[in-house]
Amino acid sequence: MNAIAPGPTETPMVKAFYEANPAMKENATKGIPQKRLGTPEEVAELVTFLIPSKAEYINGELIRIDGGFTNTK
Repeated sequence: MNAIAPGPTETPMVKAFYEANPAMKENATKGIPQKRLGTPEEVAELVTFLIPSKAEYINGELIRIDGGFTNTK
């Protein structure tokens, strides 16, 4: 079994929050090397990749999808 750990992702709820607080979005993206939030589609692509027929030899992993955020600490 694998797990996915998404970083800040621009879901409708997050998008609405940042539209009301644009300075917070700017501050949040400063810590992400790609300087943007992830998209739900990018997370979905990772989920699709991990379907057993495509990645059956990957096992017991926590896969981060966060634009490099956890690598900057």
